[in-house]
Amino acid sequence: MSEKYNGRSLGPATPPPNQASTDLGLLFMVLIFGNSRTAAYANLTPVVALAVAWVWLEEVPRPLQLLGEGVVLAGLALARLGGERRS
Repeated sequence: MSEKYNGRSLGPATPPPNQASTDLGLLFMVLIFGNSRTAAYANLTPVVALAVAWVWLEEVPRPLQLLGEGVVLAGLALARLGGERRS
């Protein structure tokens, strides 16, 4: 059985990703980047999903979606470039 999107075949239906591989990827990111940076980069998921849908599925993003991407990227930039907090 093949999945379809807008009349185009997406290939055979695939099962969801293996939870163990997802957990190992997350563990790897935590070990490399640390807890805070991994949590911040997790917010990039919808940005990447929208970009992939735009390129691969030829979906045209709406202005509000692009604004949302901008807010996520600005928040990530502030978190990364803001420096350390002082107590």
